[in-house]
Amino acid sequence: MFNKSHFQIQSCTNLDTATINNIQYNLVVDRYVGVHLYDSNWMYQSTCNMPNIYYGIVANGFFYFSTVTGYSNGIVKTSMNSSTAIKSYGDAGKYRGLYYDSIGPKIIAAGFDVSKVDILDLDLNLISSVSMPGQCPHGVTVYNTKIYVARFYAAIVTIISNGTIENTYSTICSSHLAGISVDSFGYFALSCNGDSQVYIYNSNMQYTNKSITFGGAFDARFDSNNKLAICGGTNVAIYN
Repeated sequence: MFNKSHFQIQSCTNLDTATINNIQYNLVVDRYVGVHLYDSNWMYQSTCNMPNIYYGIVANGFFYFSTVTGYSNGIVKTSMNSSTAIKSYGDAGKYRGLYYDSIGPKIIAAGFDVSKVDILDLDLNLISSVSMPGQCPHGVTVYNTKIYVARFYAAIVTIISNGTIENTYSTICSSHLAGISVDSFGYFALSCNGDSQVYIYNSNMQYTNKSITFGGAFDARFDSNNKLAICGGTNVAIYN
């Protein structure tokens, strides 16, 4: 349910944007609380309680969450005003990053503890999987129909095209590559939790020699006003 009292952010795991009832919001996913909704000017609006989650997104008017151990399933679909699972998939604690690909449409899930990337329909039925043995996929995004996967411990980006691994790129991240996002120009933001840095790469996955220092960086992406937002721990920062 939604609460009007503002929660102090405890542990931000990912950011996103969503249109809910024709209103655009910025989302802050707080692992121990749920999802905080902010308007386009980052004024707090409400919180949806869904504690003990890794990642959360909105697709087609529903929440999708990857859950920690203790839930019945690894990915759950809920309504916008209730934490009751409508649909579910997989085992709890196994998945991390989620991405809504409106082309299809489909949900792409990083199977951190199952060493694969799963592609699901919006009712969480499995469409296909790409095996990534021992690679701990953590963050996922899509650019030019290809899936880009951030591998957490190896700090490597793997590209999936047409259901197969097309290429793999090393990064300057030392470890714990938590998140990956991309803008409309093909610039990728790699959230390196191990270095407390967000590294910027171009569309050819080459480092641009640009980075932003951010303690415990866990996710970076553009907000509803096309400004770069970064989060980690209890902090969220917006850059002009």
